Amino acid sequence: MPNAVSLSIVLEWENAKSMDRQLAIEFLVDLAQRIDEVDLPLQRPVELMIVYDEDVNESDLRGDVAKIHDRLSQGVHVSFLFAPGTGYYEKKGLAPYFLDSEIIAYADSDCTYSEGWLSKMTLPIHEGRADMVFGNTQVRAGDNLVERACELAWFFPTDDPSDPLKSKSDNRFFANNFAVRRQTILDVPIPRFDASRSQGRLWLSELSRSKKVILKEADAVATHKQYGTIAEFLGRAWLLGKDKDAGNSVLSASRFYRLRRSFAAVFELNGKFIGRFVSVGLRRIPFLEVLPAFILGVVFQLTANTSQLLASLRRRSAEPSRDYTDLIGLARAYSE
Repeated sequence: MPNAVSLSIVLEWENAKSMDRQLAIEFLVDLAQRIDEVDLPLQRPVELMIVYDEDVNESDLRGDVAKIHDRLSQGVHVSFLFAPGTGYYEKKGLAPYFLDSEIIAYADSDCTYSEGWLSKMTLPIHEGRADMVFGNTQVRAGDNLVERACELAWFFPTDDPSDPLKSKSDNRFFANNFAVRRQTILDVPIPRFDASRSQGRLWLSELSRSKKVILKEADAVATHKQYGTIAEFLGRAWLLGKDKDAGNSVLSASRFYRLRRSFAAVFELNGKFIGRFVSVGLRRIPFLEVLPAFILGVVFQLTANTSQLLASLRRRSAEPSRDYTDLIGLARAYSE
Protein backbone atom coordinates (compact mmCIF):
# COMPACT_ATOMS: atom_id res chain seq x y z
CA MET A 1 0.00 0.00 0.00
CA PRO A 2 1.40 3.45 -0.89
CA ASN A 3 2.30 5.89 1.85
CA ALA A 4 -0.29 7.93 3.74
CA VAL A 5 -1.89 10.76 1.79
CA SER A 6 -3.65 14.07 2.45
CA LEU A 7 -7.19 14.55 1.13
CA SER A 8 -9.52 17.51 0.66
CA ILE A 9 -13.10 17.66 -0.55
CA VAL A 10 -14.30 20.78 -2.36
CA LEU A 11 -18.03 21.32 -1.94
CA GLU A 12 -19.48 23.94 -4.29
CA TRP A 13 -22.35 25.71 -2.53
CA GLU A 14 -23.79 27.84 -5.36
CA ASN A 15 -26.42 25.25 -6.24
CA ALA A 16 -27.72 25.12 -2.67
CA LYS A 17 -28.80 28.76 -2.58
CA SER A 18 -32.19 28.01 -4.17
CA MET A 19 -32.85 24.89 -2.10
CA ASP A 20 -34.87 24.49 1.05
CA ARG A 21 -32.34 24.73 3.87
CA GLN A 22 -33.42 21.42 5.39
CA LEU A 23 -32.68 19.75 2.06
CA ALA A 24 -29.24 21.38 2.02
CA ILE A 25 -28.57 19.99 5.49
CA GLU A 26 -29.60 16.52 4.30
CA PHE A 27 -27.07 16.75 1.50
CA LEU A 28 -24.39 17.68 4.03
CA VAL A 29 -25.32 14.72 6.23
CA ASP A 30 -25.07 12.39 3.24
CA LEU A 31 -21.62 13.75 2.37
CA ALA A 32 -20.50 13.27 5.98
CA GLN A 33 -21.41 9.58 5.68
CA ARG A 34 -19.35 9.24 2.51
CA ILE A 35 -16.35 10.84 4.22
CA ASP A 36 -16.63 8.39 7.11
CA GLU A 37 -16.37 5.49 4.63
CA VAL A 38 -13.13 6.59 2.97
CA ASP A 39 -10.56 3.80 2.80
CA LEU A 40 -7.29 5.70 2.51
CA PRO A 41 -4.27 5.86 4.85
CA LEU A 42 -4.59 9.52 5.81
CA GLN A 43 -1.81 11.76 7.08
CA ARG A 44 -4.26 14.15 8.76
CA PRO A 45 -8.00 14.93 9.00
CA VAL A 46 -9.89 15.31 5.74
CA GLU A 47 -10.46 18.97 4.88
CA LEU A 48 -13.96 19.81 3.68
CA MET A 49 -13.72 23.18 1.90
CA ILE A 50 -17.05 24.85 1.09
CA VAL A 51 -16.77 27.37 -1.73
CA TYR A 52 -19.45 30.05 -2.13
CA ASP A 53 -20.01 33.51 -3.58
CA GLU A 54 -21.87 36.72 -2.76
CA ASP A 55 -25.24 35.22 -3.71
CA VAL A 56 -25.07 32.84 -0.75
CA ASN A 57 -26.12 33.94 2.74
CA GLU A 58 -22.95 33.20 4.70
CA SER A 59 -24.65 33.12 8.10
CA ASP A 60 -27.16 30.53 6.85
CA LEU A 61 -24.36 28.46 5.35
CA ARG A 62 -22.31 28.46 8.54
CA GLY A 63 -25.42 27.77 10.59
CA ASP A 64 -26.31 24.75 8.46
CA VAL A 65 -22.79 23.37 8.80
CA ALA A 66 -22.93 23.91 12.57
CA LYS A 67 -26.13 21.83 12.72
CA ILE A 68 -24.35 18.77 11.37
CA HIS A 69 -21.09 19.32 13.24
CA ASP A 70 -21.78 16.43 15.61
CA ARG A 71 -22.36 14.11 12.64
CA LEU A 72 -18.98 14.85 11.12
CA SER A 73 -16.18 12.48 11.98
CA GLN A 74 -13.42 13.72 14.26
CA GLY A 75 -11.24 13.27 11.19
CA VAL A 76 -12.89 16.12 9.25
CA HIS A 77 -11.88 19.79 9.29
CA VAL A 78 -14.33 22.28 7.71
CA SER A 79 -13.11 25.46 6.02
CA PHE A 80 -14.82 28.13 3.92
CA LEU A 81 -13.65 29.93 0.77
CA PHE A 82 -15.50 33.08 -0.25
CA ALA A 83 -15.05 33.41 -4.02
CA PRO A 84 -16.87 36.56 -5.17
CA GLY A 85 -17.73 37.04 -8.82
CA THR A 86 -16.95 33.44 -9.80
CA GLY A 87 -18.84 31.02 -11.99
CA TYR A 88 -19.49 27.36 -11.32
CA TYR A 89 -16.27 25.98 -12.81
CA GLU A 90 -14.20 28.91 -11.58
CA LYS A 91 -15.05 28.01 -7.98
CA LYS A 92 -13.70 24.54 -8.59
CA GLY A 93 -10.59 25.77 -10.38
CA LEU A 94 -9.86 28.33 -7.65
CA ALA A 95 -9.99 25.97 -4.65
CA PRO A 96 -6.66 24.14 -5.24
CA TYR A 97 -4.77 27.41 -4.79
CA PHE A 98 -6.06 27.51 -1.19
CA LEU A 99 -5.41 23.85 -0.39
CA ASP A 100 -2.26 21.80 0.03
CA SER A 101 -3.67 18.26 0.00
CA GLU A 102 -2.26 15.79 -2.52
CA ILE A 103 -5.71 14.64 -3.66
CA ILE A 104 -8.85 16.76 -4.08
CA ALA A 105 -12.34 15.32 -4.55
CA TYR A 106 -15.17 17.48 -5.85
CA ALA A 107 -18.83 17.35 -4.85
CA ASP A 108 -21.87 19.61 -5.24
CA SER A 109 -24.33 20.72 -2.61
CA ASP A 110 -27.31 19.38 -4.59
CA CYS A 111 -26.05 15.81 -5.05
CA THR A 112 -25.99 12.67 -2.95
CA TYR A 113 -23.31 10.04 -3.51
CA SER A 114 -23.27 6.26 -3.66
CA GLU A 115 -21.83 4.07 -0.92
CA GLY A 116 -18.06 3.89 -1.18
CA TRP A 117 -18.01 6.84 -3.60
CA LEU A 118 -15.05 8.64 -2.06
CA SER A 119 -12.78 5.59 -1.95
CA LYS A 120 -13.64 4.65 -5.55
CA MET A 121 -12.73 8.16 -6.70
CA THR A 122 -9.50 8.56 -4.74
CA LEU A 123 -7.86 5.13 -4.46
CA PRO A 124 -6.79 4.95 -8.14
CA ILE A 125 -5.04 8.31 -7.73
CA HIS A 126 -3.38 7.31 -4.46
CA GLU A 127 -2.17 4.05 -6.00
CA GLY A 128 -0.68 5.86 -8.99
CA ARG A 129 -3.12 4.45 -11.55
CA ALA A 130 -4.70 7.79 -12.51
CA ASP A 131 -4.24 11.54 -12.34
CA MET A 132 -7.97 12.20 -12.49
CA VAL A 133 -11.01 10.00 -11.88
CA PHE A 134 -14.61 10.84 -12.69
CA GLY A 135 -17.84 9.00 -11.99
CA ASN A 136 -21.40 8.86 -13.28
CA THR A 137 -24.13 11.37 -12.53
CA GLN A 138 -27.82 10.56 -12.72
CA VAL A 139 -30.98 12.48 -11.88
CA ARG A 140 -33.10 11.73 -8.83
CA ALA A 141 -36.58 10.33 -9.54
CA GLY A 142 -39.22 13.06 -9.66
CA ASP A 143 -41.94 13.54 -7.05
CA ASN A 144 -44.25 15.85 -9.02
CA LEU A 145 -45.20 16.73 -12.59
CA VAL A 146 -42.44 19.29 -13.18
CA GLU A 147 -39.77 17.02 -11.70
CA ARG A 148 -40.92 14.07 -13.78
CA ALA A 149 -40.76 16.20 -16.93
CA CYS A 150 -37.30 17.38 -15.88
CA GLU A 151 -36.13 13.76 -15.56
CA LEU A 152 -36.53 13.32 -19.30
CA ALA A 153 -35.90 16.82 -20.63
CA TRP A 154 -32.59 17.42 -18.84
CA PHE A 155 -29.14 16.08 -19.79
CA PHE A 156 -28.59 13.72 -16.82
CA PRO A 157 -29.67 10.09 -17.34
CA THR A 158 -32.19 8.44 -15.05
CA ASP A 159 -31.47 5.19 -13.21
CA ASP A 160 -33.55 3.31 -15.80
CA PRO A 161 -31.39 0.80 -17.75
CA SER A 162 -33.42 1.51 -20.91
CA ASP A 163 -32.68 5.25 -20.80
CA PRO A 164 -30.85 6.14 -24.06
CA LEU A 165 -28.59 8.49 -22.10
CA LYS A 166 -27.35 5.61 -19.93
CA SER A 167 -25.07 4.22 -22.62
CA LYS A 168 -23.63 7.66 -23.32
CA SER A 169 -22.98 8.50 -19.68
CA ASP A 170 -19.80 6.40 -19.52
CA ASN A 171 -18.01 9.00 -21.63
CA ARG A 172 -19.54 12.11 -20.10
CA PHE A 173 -17.83 14.25 -17.49
CA PHE A 174 -19.72 16.31 -14.92
CA ALA A 175 -17.87 18.42 -12.38
CA ASN A 176 -20.11 17.35 -9.50
CA ASN A 177 -18.35 13.98 -9.33
CA PHE A 178 -14.58 13.75 -9.80
CA ALA A 179 -11.27 13.59 -7.97
CA VAL A 180 -7.89 14.82 -9.12
CA ARG A 181 -4.28 15.02 -8.05
CA ARG A 182 -3.81 18.61 -6.88
CA GLN A 183 -0.66 19.07 -8.96
CA THR A 184 -2.58 17.90 -12.03
CA ILE A 185 -5.21 20.61 -11.75
CA LEU A 186 -2.49 23.20 -11.16
CA ASP A 187 -0.57 21.96 -14.21
CA VAL A 188 -3.71 21.94 -16.38
CA PRO A 189 -6.16 24.49 -14.89
CA ILE A 190 -9.86 24.31 -15.62
CA PRO A 191 -10.51 26.76 -18.52
CA ARG A 192 -12.33 29.95 -17.63
CA PHE A 193 -15.00 31.16 -20.03
CA ASP A 194 -18.71 31.93 -20.14
CA ALA A 195 -20.13 28.44 -20.19
CA SER A 196 -20.80 25.50 -17.91
CA ARG A 197 -20.92 22.03 -19.43
CA SER A 198 -18.55 23.02 -22.25
CA GLN A 199 -15.81 23.89 -19.80
CA GLY A 200 -15.66 20.36 -18.47
CA ARG A 201 -15.41 18.86 -21.95
CA LEU A 202 -12.66 21.28 -22.92
CA TRP A 203 -10.72 20.60 -19.70
CA LEU A 204 -10.93 16.86 -20.23
CA SER A 205 -9.45 17.20 -23.72
CA GLU A 206 -6.63 19.40 -22.38
CA LEU A 207 -5.82 16.83 -19.70
CA SER A 208 -5.61 14.16 -22.40
CA ARG A 209 -3.31 16.28 -24.56
CA SER A 210 -1.08 16.81 -21.52
CA LYS A 211 -0.74 13.02 -21.15
CA LYS A 212 -2.59 12.93 -17.85
CA VAL A 213 -4.14 9.56 -17.03
CA ILE A 214 -7.93 9.82 -16.81
CA LEU A 215 -10.01 6.98 -15.38
CA LYS A 216 -13.79 6.54 -15.43
CA GLU A 217 -15.25 4.88 -12.31
CA ALA A 218 -18.80 4.03 -13.36
CA ASP A 219 -19.79 2.73 -9.91
CA ALA A 220 -19.07 6.08 -8.24
CA VAL A 221 -22.51 7.62 -8.71
CA ALA A 222 -23.78 11.10 -7.93
CA THR A 223 -27.56 11.56 -7.83
CA HIS A 224 -28.59 15.11 -8.67
CA LYS A 225 -31.65 16.80 -7.25
CA GLN A 226 -34.54 17.77 -9.51
CA TYR A 227 -35.81 21.20 -10.42
CA GLY A 228 -39.34 21.26 -9.11
CA THR A 229 -40.73 24.63 -10.22
CA ILE A 230 -41.48 25.97 -13.69
CA ALA A 231 -39.12 28.93 -13.13
CA GLU A 232 -36.19 26.68 -12.18
CA PHE A 233 -37.02 24.25 -14.95
CA LEU A 234 -37.03 26.87 -17.72
CA GLY A 235 -34.08 28.68 -16.17
CA ARG A 236 -31.98 25.54 -16.65
CA ALA A 237 -33.22 25.30 -20.24
CA TRP A 238 -32.09 28.87 -20.92
CA LEU A 239 -28.68 28.15 -19.42
CA LEU A 240 -28.39 24.96 -21.46
CA GLY A 241 -28.90 26.87 -24.70
CA LYS A 242 -26.27 29.46 -23.81
CA ASP A 243 -23.83 26.71 -22.84
CA LYS A 244 -24.31 24.89 -26.12
CA ASP A 245 -23.48 28.04 -28.06
CA ALA A 246 -20.45 28.72 -25.84
CA GLY A 247 -19.17 25.23 -26.59
CA ASN A 248 -19.67 25.81 -30.31
CA SER A 249 -17.87 29.16 -30.12
CA VAL A 250 -14.75 27.38 -28.86
CA LEU A 251 -14.76 25.34 -32.07
CA SER A 252 -15.42 28.33 -34.34
CA ALA A 253 -15.99 32.07 -33.90
CA SER A 254 -18.14 32.13 -37.04
CA ARG A 255 -21.68 33.34 -36.41
CA PHE A 256 -22.78 31.29 -39.42
CA TYR A 257 -21.34 28.11 -37.89
CA ARG A 258 -22.92 28.78 -34.52
CA LEU A 259 -26.26 29.69 -36.12
CA ARG A 260 -26.21 26.51 -38.18
CA ARG A 261 -25.49 24.49 -35.05
CA SER A 262 -28.39 26.18 -33.24
CA PHE A 263 -30.82 25.11 -35.97
CA ALA A 264 -29.43 21.57 -35.86
CA ALA A 265 -29.99 21.56 -32.09
CA VAL A 266 -33.75 21.97 -32.63
CA PHE A 267 -33.88 18.48 -34.11
CA GLU A 268 -31.13 17.09 -31.86
CA LEU A 269 -32.62 18.14 -28.51
CA ASN A 270 -36.23 17.41 -29.41
CA GLY A 271 -35.28 14.06 -30.93
CA LYS A 272 -33.41 12.99 -27.81
CA PHE A 273 -36.25 14.10 -25.57
CA ILE A 274 -38.91 12.25 -27.58
CA GLY A 275 -36.77 9.11 -27.62
CA ARG A 276 -36.35 9.21 -23.84
CA PHE A 277 -40.03 10.02 -23.31
CA VAL A 278 -41.12 6.98 -25.31
CA SER A 279 -38.56 4.53 -23.88
CA VAL A 280 -38.64 5.69 -20.26
CA GLY A 281 -41.35 8.26 -19.60
CA LEU A 282 -44.35 6.26 -20.73
CA ARG A 283 -43.48 3.59 -18.15
CA ARG A 284 -42.64 5.95 -15.26
CA ILE A 285 -45.07 8.83 -15.51
CA PRO A 286 -48.63 8.49 -14.13
CA PHE A 287 -51.19 8.27 -16.95
CA LEU A 288 -52.87 11.60 -16.19
CA GLU A 289 -49.51 13.39 -16.28
CA VAL A 290 -48.25 11.95 -19.57
CA LEU A 291 -49.52 14.73 -21.85
CA PRO A 292 -48.66 17.66 -19.51
CA ALA A 293 -45.17 16.20 -18.94
CA PHE A 294 -44.63 15.84 -22.67
CA ILE A 295 -45.70 19.44 -23.27
CA LEU A 296 -43.39 20.69 -20.51
CA GLY A 297 -40.51 18.71 -21.98
CA VAL A 298 -41.06 20.19 -25.44
CA VAL A 299 -41.24 23.69 -23.95
CA PHE A 300 -37.92 23.00 -22.20
CA GLN A 301 -36.27 22.04 -25.49
CA LEU A 302 -37.73 25.01 -27.36
CA THR A 303 -36.57 27.36 -24.60
CA ALA A 304 -33.05 25.95 -24.90
CA ASN A 305 -33.25 26.24 -28.69
CA THR A 306 -34.31 29.90 -28.47
CA SER A 307 -31.54 30.69 -25.99
CA GLN A 308 -28.92 29.05 -28.19
CA LEU A 309 -30.20 30.83 -31.31
CA LEU A 310 -30.06 34.27 -29.66
CA ALA A 311 -26.62 33.55 -28.20
CA SER A 312 -25.31 32.53 -31.63
CA LEU A 313 -26.21 35.96 -33.03
CA ARG A 314 -23.96 37.72 -30.53
CA ARG A 315 -20.21 38.09 -30.74
CA ARG A 316 -18.17 35.13 -29.65
CA SER A 317 -17.19 35.01 -25.99
CA ALA A 318 -13.61 35.82 -25.07
CA GLU A 319 -11.01 33.08 -25.51
CA PRO A 320 -10.84 30.68 -22.54
CA SER A 321 -8.31 31.75 -19.92
CA ARG A 322 -6.27 29.52 -17.61
CA ASP A 323 -5.05 32.32 -15.34
CA TYR A 324 -6.64 32.48 -11.88
CA THR A 325 -4.46 35.33 -10.55
CA ASP A 326 -7.30 37.85 -10.30
CA LEU A 327 -9.63 35.42 -8.52
CA ILE A 328 -6.90 34.35 -6.12
CA GLY A 329 -6.27 38.00 -5.25
CA LEU A 330 -9.95 38.71 -4.65
CA ALA A 331 -10.46 35.63 -2.49
CA ARG A 332 -7.37 36.45 -0.43
CA ALA A 333 -8.43 40.08 -0.01
CA TYR A 334 -11.83 39.07 1.36
CA SER A 335 -10.31 36.46 3.68
CA GLU A 336 -7.96 38.94 5.35
